[in-house]
Amino acid sequence: MMSKACRRFAVIGAGPAGLAAAQQLRAVAGNAPVDIVVFERQSTIGGLWTYEPDPGPCILRVPAFPRPGDAGYASSNPHELQCPRAMYEDLRTNIPSVRM
Repeated sequence: MMSKACRRFAVIGAGPAGLAAAQQLRAVAGNAPVDIVVFERQSTIGGLWTYEPDPGPCILRVPAFPRPGDAGYASSNPHELQCPRAMYEDLRTNIPSVRM
């Protein structure tokens, strides 16, 4: 009797979607032989958002515009000039900010 050939899969990225894909591939394979390799360019898993306990300084360059308290500032929208922030404290993206 011939044995089934091992199926090989490559998952690009160890973020939430990549890890879920690898898990589902394994679940769907059942008892069939399967070789799943997950590739990640960073040293840790996490995808676009990676936790850093000491992220260092965050330098944000924005064009000059009047801020609350500045002369000439006039806005009734309190959310108009909020700076972008990470989803959670000490969480930073691992891609350039111009893409986010």
